[in-house]
Amino acid sequence: MILFSTKKVKDIFIFLNYRNNVIETKMAISVRQIIEVNLEGGVVVDGFPNEGLVNAITSECIIRSTKTKMVAVLDSPDFPTLSIISDYLPQFPARIYANEELKIAFFVTELEIDKSMYREIAETMLKWALDHHCRLIISAAGVTIDDEKRIDSIEDEINLFAISSIKSGQATIKKYGFPLLKSGTLSGIPAILLNEANLLNFEVIVLVVKVIKELPDFRAAATISDAITKIVPGVHCNIGTLMGEAKIIEENIKKIRENQRVTLRGGIYT
Repeated sequence: MILFSTKKVKDIFIFLNYRNNVIETKMAISVRQIIEVNLEGGVVVDGFPNEGLVNAITSECIIRSTKTKMVAVLDSPDFPTLSIISDYLPQFPARIYANEELKIAFFVTELEIDKSMYREIAETMLKWALDHHCRLIISAAGVTIDDEKRIDSIEDEINLFAISSIKSGQATIKKYGFPLLKSGTLSGIPAILLNEANLLNFEVIVLVVKVIKELPDFRAAATISDAITKIVPGVHCNIGTLMGEAKIIEENIKKIRENQRVTLRGGIYT
């Protein structure tokens, strides 16, 4: 058993047991289970917002399309003291949704996550996947480009690449026809997932997509959604609905994030 010390807001120690493929963590983030689910052999999707909001938009689309239920919430003293009111009921700002039949789960939030919490979130996600005997985590990373440089009409332009945490995962990527990312750098939660999973010989696939700079990119999210539906049998996303509700999703995330800043001063919104 090897001890790693990580430097963040609070001292967190991670024990990686390579033989048993288990992560034990002492972290500020707690998972509060609502419904027990059997996801053995299933897939976890990282839906935490990143560049272009592609993770968040993709997860929202699939959750709505597959009628996936909330099964747990993520809680932390480092999260803002915020309750999101939806359909007259409160909900935690960070949640886990799962569909037992489709063997898929989503970690989602509308919050603007501080970079100091990226490692905690990634480690919590990886531990949850291992505890539930899942086979794979899928995340997405956006590579920003200027809008005028994006030429969607050119058929041979590659807008999606993929990278796996382990060499055997490259077969999965090739099977579904995604170009492999040979070199480059990634950051944030997807990068931590890749690095930690590599040490554990656990499969994480990060889909790398071009996104328009400083804008929620719904076309990029549709590309990621399509890729996930190829990897996970039975999962689907109603792209037409996604594009139709794009503005609503964007405004909702903006409103929640604005209130996140307001709560630091004390206040409510309607």
